[in-house]
Amino acid sequence: MLRATATYTGGRTRTTLGYLVWDGRQRSDLTRLMPPPLSDPMGCAVYRHSGAIGEPDPHLIALWGLRYALMDVNPLGTQHDVLEFWTAEEGEVVRVVSPDSRAAYMCSDGLMPHMLRDFAHDHFDQIQTLVQEHLRVTHL
Repeated sequence: MLRATATYTGGRTRTTLGYLVWDGRQRSDLTRLMPPPLSDPMGCAVYRHSGAIGEPDPHLIALWGLRYALMDVNPLGTQHDVLEFWTAEEGEVVRVVSPDSRAAYMCSDGLMPHMLRDFAHDHFDQIQTLVQEHLRVTHL
């Protein structure tokens, strides 16, 4: 998570937040959507210990419907309204200006996006099973 607030002359502020956001679509089998180096617990352990674990991360994040995002929020702090929204798509930051194009990441109230915590909540059983299997095989 990232939070940056700039205060301008005259007291006006601008707050930008950075998160992992989710497209809100349920995945029925997260394990099947994992890149090969990460789907095998031993392969994942080898990647982790070699320092190369971050290489398949962008692919995994995309397959699970997650994106890195930056949001400018209401500077008055009275609402959590997203004023501007950017996502990282294929390594490039994309400014999303159309409400239709950001709708996939936004909750039904349109004020804030689906967050990583929403993804984890909706996929809790799958994530727990995945973690337990990796821990069982790697004996950690």
